[in-house]
Amino acid sequence: MTFLAPVAGLIAAGIAVPALLALYFLKLRRRPLRVSSTFLWQQAAKDLQVNVPLRMIRPSWILLLQLLALAGLLIALARPAITSGPDVGRRVLILIDRSASMSAADAQDGAGARITRLEEAKRRALQTLGDLLDRPGSPTSITVAAFAASAVTLTPGSQGRGALADAIESIEPTDQPGDFSAAIDLARALASDAGAEETPEPLTVILYSDGGFSASDRPAGKGLVLRYERVGPDAAHHANAGIVAFSARRDYDDPGTLRVFARVRSAAAEPRSVTLRLTLDGRVVEERTLPLPAPTATPGGGGEEPGEATATFAVTGREGGVLLATILEPDVLAADNAAGLVIPAAAPVRLLIVAPGASGREADPFLLSVLSAMDEARVRTVDAAGYEQLASGVEGAWAFDLVFFDRVRPERVPRSPSVSFAAAPPGNAVEMKPGDPRASARPVSWRREHPLLRYVNLDNVVVQPPMTMTFADGPARVVDLADSATGPLIALVEEPGGARRVAVAFELARSNWPPNLSFPIFLQNTIDFLTLRAEAAGGRAFRTDQPVSVRARDGASRIDLFAGPGAGGAGGAGGAGDAGGEQGAEGRAVLSAPVPSSTGAGGASAGGSAGTPTVALGVVERAGLYSARGATDDTATVAVNLVNATETALRVVKQIDLPGGVVAAAGGPAAPREVWAWFVLGALALLSVEWVIFARRMRAG
Repeated sequence: MTFLAPVAGLIAAGIAVPALLALYFLKLRRRPLRVSSTFLWQQAAKDLQVNVPLRMIRPSWILLLQLLALAGLLIALARPAITSGPDVGRRVLILIDRSASMSAADAQDGAGARITRLEEAKRRALQTLGDLLDRPGSPTSITVAAFAASAVTLTPGSQGRGALADAIESIEPTDQPGDFSAAIDLARALASDAGAEETPEPLTVILYSDGGFSASDRPAGKGLVLRYERVGPDAAHHANAGIVAFSARRDYDDPGTLRVFARVRSAAAEPRSVTLRLTLDGRVVEERTLPLPAPTATPGGGGEEPGEATATFAVTGREGGVLLATILEPDVLAADNAAGLVIPAAAPVRLLIVAPGASGREADPFLLSVLSAMDEARVRTVDAAGYEQLASGVEGAWAFDLVFFDRVRPERVPRSPSVSFAAAPPGNAVEMKPGDPRASARPVSWRREHPLLRYVNLDNVVVQPPMTMTFADGPARVVDLADSATGPLIALVEEPGGARRVAVAFELARSNWPPNLSFPIFLQNTIDFLTLRAEAAGGRAFRTDQPVSVRARDGASRIDLFAGPGAGGAGGAGGAGDAGGEQGAEGRAVLSAPVPSSTGAGGASAGGSAGTPTVALGVVERAGLYSARGATDDTATVAVNLVNATETALRVVKQIDLPGGVVAAAGGPAAPREVWAWFVLGALALLSVEWVIFARRMRAG
């Protein structure tokens, strides 16, 4: 038996017991009265003797009954409780779930204070440990283990009480999804490890969990006896909303625009709204209110579909940074309220200009000057012969992202997108012929919404003479972007293989477009549209159950991962921000790994390009932003997200179904059962007996 409020009982006993005894020591003040005989006043004489100060109290049934009744009331005030420990064998495994849902702060301790489910599980596991060790015939082997995405044993089976309690206390929360299959595998391995015993004793597994994990595909087996101790509130819905999906990709038609997608799911029973904020390097891009509907029943009565909402955002620009989505309203689980992506900055663009003259010296000066003035551009000029030599080389020798053909039509199709001025683009989709040298033309219409012509004003552009551009039938798709009265002036060719070509049907030097402000805007749009790869993932992130890998910087011998964002970061995401920040401030790395010596600093390894070997760091258990010291700039900031719908649901299941028909029934919360009412009833019964005895004595006197 245990006492839930022992301090209150001790304080009351220190006051009530002396007060009761003092009543028997106090001398009563009576009026003297002369009588003829004391024969009929024997009881009064006894009372006088009792109330003489500093005299021993004579044995009295009334005093004994009063003390026993007072003891019953004091014990009831201390809230006595009994714990019926589980029926276990000689070998016990205390298994505690530490997945993300166990960090939900919706459980209560013995005093009614709000704690996390993991804290409640540890508290109850410690009570069970004490009951197992204090009972007669206690187990000979008790093992403590924990699991989330993987399972780990924290103690061997022969540790003492203190070591077992310390192991339970040392279990830390994670932001990982729970995998019960890993826990079953660990339990089965422990069950089969029975030393020299020919017939090993079955292993009793006492599982403390909310049951909100992925279903196990492993049967329990004959050597396991599973007892499921349910942790968490007994409710079908919970006050939580979380981000269950977060991604970003470049728009195919407009690669200069990053399309961001987020899906938010609610575990609440009623409709609600949350505010989703999107930031890039700490700068707020947009805030949006998302209405989350109530759950709906699935067809056939098989369960409920949780309420969820999706949001898409558009981020324009070539710059990179840390993209962070955050739910502003706090709830019981913090790990799923944020998700991050590391968006790589656009790499410097390698441009090739092919123009007439030796080494392309006759390239249009406006074209050359505008491209050379771009910070992210590296420009090289060649003539037609130089281009053919480059194009005929080996695949790895081609090092250009975009080719500008200035009045040159190549024989070989380049491996990169291209822009052609006053010449037909590579391929057979477009043909150009010289126009009337005396004619002039103005653009009369153009697709202002197209990414190539966004913010481009062609009102004052005059071309003399325009070339005649015609489109041929074939597999390539041709988009007419700008037209004059005599025909198309600008067209886009999209080849079946994905390559894109831009054709401009006039010579730059014979138009007034290059000095116009819209010309450099057109070139920038063209570079963004043709060089940013829409098919590549726009953001980089890892899940909490996924190994983190980075690329080593040239010359680095070791990679250290610290909690907290890297350069340009925007703060921690999810539940790891505060704790992780303390680790980073103290200089302790979360994970570390050496750069493989087989490649050497600056070598190459599988999965990495030359000079940037890929280093696997391992699994990061807490969601958040991390910085990798010794990694390349594009991988120095690491985003780790939960994004798991099962953990966001915060389900508390009543039973666990295992394959093979083995069902682990819910044991329910193993809270101590209070028995103070029995002590109150006992005290009342004793007081009744004391009253009867006192009444008889008074009547007899």
